[in-house]
Amino acid sequence: MHLYILLLKKAAFSGSEVFPMQHRRLYIVGIDSAPLWIIKRLYKKYKMDGFKPFFDLGFIYDLESSLPPITPVAWPTIYTGKSPAEHGAHDFFTMTEKYEKKLIYYDTDLRPPFWDVISDKGIKSLIINPPAVVRPSRKANVDMVTGFPLPQSYSSEALESEAASSGFSGEPEIEEGLRNGSLQLHDSAYLYSESIRKRAEFSSRLIGSNDYGLVFVCFTETDRMQHYTLGRPEWEDYIVPLYKGISDFIEWLIAYNKKRKGEWSLMLVSDHGAQPTHSKFLVNSWLLHKGHISLKNNGLNADWNKTDGNGIGAAFRFGHASEPDESEKLLCAASGSNSIHAYCADMKGTRAFASLSNNPVGSIWINDRRFSEPAILDSKGRTALIKELSEDLKSIKDSKGKRIVRKIHDTRSYYGKAGFIVPDIMFEMSEGYTVDVSSHSEAYVYATERSRSGDHTRYGIIGAYPKRHIRLKPRMSVADMAEVVTAFYSGSG
Repeated sequence: MHLYILLLKKAAFSGSEVFPMQHRRLYIVGIDSAPLWIIKRLYKKYKMDGFKPFFDLGFIYDLESSLPPITPVAWPTIYTGKSPAEHGAHDFFTMTEKYEKKLIYYDTDLRPPFWDVISDKGIKSLIINPPAVVRPSRKANVDMVTGFPLPQSYSSEALESEAASSGFSGEPEIEEGLRNGSLQLHDSAYLYSESIRKRAEFSSRLIGSNDYGLVFVCFTETDRMQHYTLGRPEWEDYIVPLYKGISDFIEWLIAYNKKRKGEWSLMLVSDHGAQPTHSKFLVNSWLLHKGHISLKNNGLNADWNKTDGNGIGAAFRFGHASEPDESEKLLCAASGSNSIHAYCADMKGTRAFASLSNNPVGSIWINDRRFSEPAILDSKGRTALIKELSEDLKSIKDSKGKRIVRKIHDTRSYYGKAGFIVPDIMFEMSEGYTVDVSSHSEAYVYATERSRSGDHTRYGIIGAYPKRHIRLKPRMSVADMAEVVTAFYSGSG
């Protein structure tokens, strides 16, 4: 740790060579769900030279993600430096008082992203596929193509025409194809490597023909592919082509800028990390077995009794019956978009429940007066139940005697007085585990994960090259990124 801090101090920009803002160029390459362990492994094993400067002449470290560590939460925190409670995007969905899951998006008007902030200083930006941004910037000097989870849109007709001429249409949708068998994993890996190549070529054309002070290009294909492959023995076969395409783009950026005058820096950032997962915790099954959930009609529907090889029956649903709209269908499986069905829980007899997304950080709500059919009516009962559930979660062990819950998080200190119904307990799973808020089993509270063999972790990456231009702090989190960007243009970075 002492060596780490010493290196950071040596690398801090001295201020002896300050260029005017308009002569400083910052390039940010976003790699959704890229952890340091994957970058290191692929760089060393496959000679991906785009990553080499960060290890040899720059920095590349862990970056702590948000709670939960998922795309619609972490990226807006990177853009704004604000917490989920402040920027308003705390998941793919929000929980309503009637137990409904309502789709939400990050509102760039509520908390402007760093490219809009620096545009007021005269910095021209190119922003390609920023995740969680679904509406183009209104700033005249921001060229933008929006990103995941909706189809991309453009800040100008000229930009849309340029994308069409490049054959660039964003990240392909593979979810349905994998589900119905029309796509295999190797097909998806090819489609993704092609979309990465086209995004890189499209971005290169724009960079080469415009004087941008800021460029942010994000690649989200890595996250999607890792969900399906990281737990497989041959996972590198699917992942390597994606990272190789990104590495090639980084090499081009470095070569291009070495030929130009003025100060420039290149940064790498990911919103969270990734890990192989082999087991999932069926949290609503656990709550049901503990007596905290009450069912309607004294039981489950008939098809709940059908189980697969994991002992998992039909999905456990909270929320009133409704059909997901087209935007919801575009969300990946991690969003839980398939969890909108008629509920079968008797909420008046349900003391606590889990909902929203499936990921390594689970969320539990106490069914109190914030909801339309509360079972817990006073603060004393609520406090006692939170304590009971927290202690019980800490004590759960799998068949090998391993504790499956790593940490319980204090949601009140994290979210504060947010404008949504805050979960009462957030618990972080141990390595190799993820949470399942949808599936149910009468016999199990954890089961083998088959369909998705990879999930998120709390640590992504932050990297900088050349190191003399960027000031990075030890133990950085996603909330620090916006400050690093704006400091670069103020002359203090």
